[in-house]
Amino acid sequence: MFPRIVKFLILLFLPWFLLSCNSEESGAIADVKEETFMEAKIDGRIWKAAFVVPSQTNVNGLEVLFITGGKPSDQNLEGIVLQFFNSTSPDSFVIDTMSTQRAQYVSAVYTRGTEEVPEDFIAVSGLVKLTVREEKKVGGTFEFRGVEQSDSSKTVSVTEGKFSTPLK
Repeated sequence: MFPRIVKFLILLFLPWFLLSCNSEESGAIADVKEETFMEAKIDGRIWKAAFVVPSQTNVNGLEVLFITGGKPSDQNLEGIVLQFFNSTSPDSFVIDTMSTQRAQYVSAVYTRGTEEVPEDFIAVSGLVKLTVREEKKVGGTFEFRGVEQSDSSKTVSVTEGKFSTPLK
């Protein structure tokens, strides 16, 4: 149920978002399209997000930045979520078992599947580089190895990842 609702909301609000942009906020619509992307190789297969959504929040003094890229199809959804914790400037972040013990860290998840049978691959090793971290834009590169949350025998390799998106 949840993924179907998410798909519906994205399809409902994405055209509104693109049409509501004006030159004072983030440039012409063409500029937004050129600046907004997420792509990677998933087990060697080229993957490009159909949408990229940044969001920021503050939880108990901890700044969290989410960059979500997704690609829905008829019955499936693929997506990558990068979560930056206290990452307010460009930096490189190693993903490993000790990541969450650091003051600044990043986590990553690759998700694929259907509403009934989703697979969440949690990053257990990798590197994320935040190369641009400005007030109105964020971008960088990423690669990681993910292990499926409910079946550790399933793994995924995410390589040559890159992203860029304006921030509101």
